Amino acid sequence: NAFDLGGRIGMFSYWEIGGPITLAHQDERMTVESITDEDHVVRAVNRAAFDVRALKELPLQGLDVMEPTLLYTFDGQKDNEKKGTSLEESSRLRELVYGKDGSIMKLLPQSKQSPRQKEEPKGKKAEQLQESLQSSKELSPTTNGDSIHHEQKVVQSKENTQKGKPGSDVTPAKLPPKKPFVPLGGNRYSEYRNGAYIPPAWKESELKELARVALARKGRVKMAMEHAWNGYRTFAWGTDELLPLTNVGQDNWGGIGATLVDSLSTLWLLGMKDEFWEARDWVKDNLDFSKVGTISVFETTIRNLGGLLSAYDLSHDAVFLEKADDLGKRLMKAFGTPHGVPFGETELFDDGQSYNTGWHSNTAILSEIGSLQVEFRYLARVTGKSEYATIAMRALDEVLKLQTDSGLFPTFIHNTKQTLSFGNSAISIGAMGDSFYEYLLKIWLQGGKKESKYREMYDKAIDGIMDKLIFMSRPNYLTYVAEMNMGTVIHKMDHLSCFLGGNMALGAYTHPDGLSSMKAQRQLKTGKQLAYTCYQMYARSKSGLAPEYVSFNDGQGNDFAKGRDAPYHLLRPEAAESFFILYHLTKDPVYREWGWELFQAIEEHARTDSGYSAIRDVDTLEKENRMESFFMSETLKYLYLLQDDNDDLDLLNEHVLNTEAHPLRLLELTSTPNDLSINTLARIN
Repeated sequence: NAFDLGGRIGMFSYWEIGGPITLAHQDERMTVESITDEDHVVRAVNRAAFDVRALKELPLQGLDVMEPTLLYTFDGQKDNEKKGTSLEESSRLRELVYGKDGSIMKLLPQSKQSPRQKEEPKGKKAEQLQESLQSSKELSPTTNGDSIHHEQKVVQSKENTQKGKPGSDVTPAKLPPKKPFVPLGGNRYSEYRNGAYIPPAWKESELKELARVALARKGRVKMAMEHAWNGYRTFAWGTDELLPLTNVGQDNWGGIGATLVDSLSTLWLLGMKDEFWEARDWVKDNLDFSKVGTISVFETTIRNLGGLLSAYDLSHDAVFLEKADDLGKRLMKAFGTPHGVPFGETELFDDGQSYNTGWHSNTAILSEIGSLQVEFRYLARVTGKSEYATIAMRALDEVLKLQTDSGLFPTFIHNTKQTLSFGNSAISIGAMGDSFYEYLLKIWLQGGKKESKYREMYDKAIDGIMDKLIFMSRPNYLTYVAEMNMGTVIHKMDHLSCFLGGNMALGAYTHPDGLSSMKAQRQLKTGKQLAYTCYQMYARSKSGLAPEYVSFNDGQGNDFAKGRDAPYHLLRPEAAESFFILYHLTKDPVYREWGWELFQAIEEHARTDSGYSAIRDVDTLEKENRMESFFMSETLKYLYLLQDDNDDLDLLNEHVLNTEAHPLRLLELTSTPNDLSINTLARIN
């Protein structure tokens, strides 16, 4: 059967690509054909792109449409009719809150609102910009109390991305005194739910105002970093972590200054140079790996080795490279297994031993095996010691030789026997699996997109994820990534899995077939869908904080519920990471709004006198005496960069972020020992 919707809908058929893709920027009219039954068409129409007229006429087509959402407006006209009428009509749904001096607007309609909702009176002067979305009703009235938000059309040209960039003519917006943060609730921004929405363009004056808001917000995030850093400096200097309730330090990562080293790149990027150089002096005078006992190979690599290398990449100070070289040499002993797949733990002191962690003594963890290569390849480049890269890459290549039909690997790998083999049948994109898939893409990017097998393995894994692990919840059709064990799907999603939204977007923008290709668009669309679900994990929480994981289809009529055995919030970075990457690539300010809500919830509920604490339960809000080093290394960094337009990082052309958010230049852009003496000390202020 063919359903002709009069040229007022554009989409690809649902079954061809696993979900419809909006035909934005195409004038050719399409029809949707169902190979088997009408259900394909109904599902496609439910997630398709409507114009205003199509919304009215769909019932006349005999299709039952559930909560149609305005996703992208087509001109909706017959060939013999005047072009542009429908676009002008729908654009009235996005009218500005008018005012002088470029006062900003926020999008009014949500899916529950009428497409023909009455406009705000033109000429009304916008109120002062507010600090947070919960005060948005003071900026502009809405008919249903929903939050209103900023939007901007996706742009790719360098010229367009410079619009709104903070500069000498942009000053921060004046934010009001801090007020208690009250979460605004979920089911907002529903037009972003299916990943196909393309927001309208902004005027130059409006972009300038958006830049002022972002400049003020990133100042608030920097204040949070200063607060956390000063607490660590005062009460826990040189230790691994600050205990933010009792104001003492602890050495739970081996006594290697984990928080200090892990925070170096954040200090640099946030312009905290005095603090950076003070920390550098501690590294020079006090960081001694020769006296350190048992450490986690994975955690030490991503936090300490990655932190030292990134600090070197940013500052060119040889102290960091010398310490990184010494640490890398000591970590090499962990790779002494029959197939080079490393042990999980090692003793850093001379003649120290290596072994797997006690609770999985015969196996290595997938994410730990595959999340060492970015760091050791960079170390090989800047030291000229190729063995670092050779040994780390062998570990990954041996695992990849095992092959799977889906491109997905179980979370445990036997690494103590002569023959490498799988240690279980659990598949996870969250805990114990996440960064293995993340690094398949980043290794390819780091190497200048020349090592095609890693990109091919990444795309195969992404296809496997979308074919086997991507599901939609009921009743609101949120896209989530599940887990699997022994072939049975487990409908839960870790907060750790929230990295995937940004990672898939980065994969789409760098796809060998181009961003406009069907495969890239599928990856981008799914990445945006997952990012929206991760936002909902925060927005639907009573406190505005997401739990460690959520379970879907709980039988109570909810899309998801917080994990029963993990209701805690550890200040994790993965949601902020995806919001940052998506904003970095698309320039859609909605991701800034989501990140700002996340930051306000942390500021409201996790702040202590000396730092920020984990939360035992996102509903009861009892504090936990713990502040992981990744809070300053990743979470605050991502939240700051999300509001920053200074382009210090370029994820498409210059940098790769390790899984601890430490930026490293691509290998071909990195100086070798022949280019820059490692004895050179260059303090760049």
